[in-house]
Amino acid sequence: MINIKQNLTSCCSDLCSGKGDGDRIIQLIALFKAFHVLYVNVHSPEARLIQHAIENLKSVYSVFQSRDEIVLMPYELRELNAARQACLSKSGRRSASVLHHLYAVYLEYYRRTLAGMTG
Repeated sequence: MINIKQNLTSCCSDLCSGKGDGDRIIQLIALFKAFHVLYVNVHSPEARLIQHAIENLKSVYSVFQSRDEIVLMPYELRELNAARQACLSKSGRRSASVLHHLYAVYLEYYRRTLAGMTG
């Protein structure tokens, strides 16, 4: 099993440094969504932050598909890191297998739906 927290940090780092690709964007969306569903109260400020980061990443993916580059504004970089921190601070070891399952499901879902946007 992959280390979800480590993957979250490395995906975020890759995208923030401009080294990522389309699959890293999709991985980060799936990671955020899995953490959001499992750990975050839907009415909390963290939930809104993570959901907003997911929506921004979908736009970033769309731009990446058309221009083959990752374009993040400074406020988006701050938001990604804040969403990452929110996920890490809310997570626990208790439900690691559920988190892995959610991540796998969302990863497959976003790979299909986002790839379908362009093709």
